[in-house]
Amino acid sequence: MTSKTAISLDDELLGRMEELAEQMHLTRSGVFAEAAREYILRHENLILMEAINDTYGKDTDSEEAQLSRQRKQKHRRMVEGQW
Repeated sequence: MTSKTAISLDDELLGRMEELAEQMHLTRSGVFAEAAREYILRHENLILMEAINDTYGKDTDSEEAQLSRQRKQKHRRMVEGQW
């Protein structure tokens, strides 16, 4: 089952989405659906990563804690500004 929805986008973003749809041989709806799937997956992965870090981050020595902070920072930089 599919549902229709209306969203508001600025003209530049809509233009970029239309160009991408053409390049990917998809409809605009297809591009938006794929973008939503990727965004949800990224969010779920972030939650999983935090749960893993919380679990393995307990009772760590200072070196392990530093490495964990560096990994978290790197992951945040990787996903920052992508959406």
